[in-house]
Amino acid sequence: MEPSSLSMPFCLALLFILLSLFCLTAMKKKPSSPKLPPGPPKLPIVGNLHQLTNHPHRALRDLALKHGSLMYLKLGQIPTLVVSSRSMAEALMKTHDYNFASRPSLTTGNHLLYNCTDIAFAPAGAYWRTIRKICVQELLSVKRVESFSAVREEEVGRLVRAVESSEGAIDLNKLFLSHTIDVICRVAFGRRYDEGGPSEVERLFRERTVLLGGFNFGDLFPSVEWLDLVSGLRRRMRRAFEEIDEFLEHVLEDHRGGTAETQNQRDLVDVLLQLQKDASLDLPLSDQNLKAVLTASSLSPSLSLSLFQISNRTVWWWEFETINSNSLKG
Repeated sequence: MEPSSLSMPFCLALLFILLSLFCLTAMKKKPSSPKLPPGPPKLPIVGNLHQLTNHPHRALRDLALKHGSLMYLKLGQIPTLVVSSRSMAEALMKTHDYNFASRPSLTTGNHLLYNCTDIAFAPAGAYWRTIRKICVQELLSVKRVESFSAVREEEVGRLVRAVESSEGAIDLNKLFLSHTIDVICRVAFGRRYDEGGPSEVERLFRERTVLLGGFNFGDLFPSVEWLDLVSGLRRRMRRAFEEIDEFLEHVLEDHRGGTAETQNQRDLVDVLLQLQKDASLDLPLSDQNLKAVLTASSLSPSLSLSLFQISNRTVWWWEFETINSNSLKG
């Protein structure tokens, strides 16, 4: 057999050997993935979402009892670290606070909370520190909270009278929600907005709360976030934002024009408008910043799940306060 007839098989074999050596070398040089905390096995695409069931707090508790107080989950396409003990939460929130101080950029937060510039979802940085300082020293100081004690007492009296005057069954959930919104409106905006029937503000806040707590593809499956557009969720969020923004714009205009019912005391809008003129602030406040801070005043205080983000990882922090493992099973 002539040498020329062996050239092609020989070349193919040599090429295969060289490619094999190259692949082995590349695999050796590839950096090893970081060691992750223990966690339950994952399914393709959905990750561990199927294990949260209808009661995520119970599911997280049960998984933490099995895998430990520092647990790794995959929620859709999002790598997630679950912290479920006081000591571990303290280590993250205090010892490693700089690394875990930021929040995730959520789809609904970007659409409804002025690109996450409110106090709850603003990323850690100079702006968040300025807003936090304003909230602690001006809006939520002890003196400011005590100044609205008469408003709270009056609204509680209205709530009690509403219960006393009712002759049939009472929807306490609806009644308490209306009471909370009335207090918020009087403290933040200087007046109630329920004259003559159900409050339009209540409808707006309820819609926003539903959207903030609802499911959207973009937060868990970034590669298919366009499904939120197809499902109509983006359109619904845009419509809700436009209505809330229009309402807050009217509130600012009323206070600037002196037509708001302040009842001889300054509400939170008055305080923010005065701070907007303060040249000593670290960062200037735009009207959108004021609206973002005002939207934070109506967020539910019962939210017990805090969201944080470090670089490309989302951290869901759930602190279980020395709860008996059987106390939630009912």
